[in-house]
Amino acid sequence: MVSRIITKYVGNSIVEVKSVGRNKVSIALNNFEKANSILKLDTLKANNMSASIPAFRVIRTGIIKNVPLDISEETILKEFNSHAKIISARRLQRKVRKDGKDELLPSLSVLIKFQGQLLPRALSYIYVSFPVFPYIPHVLMCFSYLRFGHISADCKSIARCARCGQNRHDNQEDCPQARLPPKCCGQEHLPSSAKCPMYIRQRQVYYYAALENVSYAEARSKFGISSRPFPLSSSPVPPSMISTFCLPLPTFPVPFPVLPRVAFRHFMTSIRMASLEAFQNLALP
Repeated sequence: MVSRIITKYVGNSIVEVKSVGRNKVSIALNNFEKANSILKLDTLKANNMSASIPAFRVIRTGIIKNVPLDISEETILKEFNSHAKIISARRLQRKVRKDGKDELLPSLSVLIKFQGQLLPRALSYIYVSFPVFPYIPHVLMCFSYLRFGHISADCKSIARCARCGQNRHDNQEDCPQARLPPKCCGQEHLPSSAKCPMYIRQRQVYYYAALENVSYAEARSKFGISSRPFPLSSSPVPPSMISTFCLPLPTFPVPFPVLPRVAFRHFMTSIRMASLEAFQNLALP
């Protein structure tokens, strides 16, 4: 149905139409003007559908480090030199323990969003070069339902016990693992442990998605991770059955930028140096 509707307006510009999840279809075109025109089709609204462009298709996110605190975000936007247009700059914060309380203080790292799909090698300011690194977000985990991809504030599922995997107990002493080591993935660790095989695999997915500039759904499929729930238990979990929830990517109803073809090909070849096996064996911090 989607193919028939779109074909009437873009003709033979369609390269590929494929399903990318429940009630979602990805359409690839060879003409950016035709791609932008789909966003405004009234026919889609009439059929209770909407079109948007995934953020990772028009924006790249990077980090610059060791940026002095006296350099403001506005200065970075207006005075830093970059081969790619800087859309936004946000200084990250670091947690500091002071007088028994946690405080958030500005750090020396700044999160930068660039227009297009090309990350510049570096930014320059008053003859000082700031190398740009790909931004690898932290793995989101719900400490209520003990699943990845969302946080407790957005969770609608029943809370579970982190030690045994059953429904959360009113009294922690009622947990069968209360006086025993916690069980997860057939090992003795909490689900939130950085040593958890599920967490490590999720971290690899985040790395792969950021470095290869693909969606999290595509990165999950590369690692054979299912989006289907898998119950927490003391039994070892097969890698293909690891549970995950797709990290929602923001979408923007904005036009595709006119990207330089040579630069884009260079980016794709330079970013695809590592094989999938290399990512799977990656020693993560």
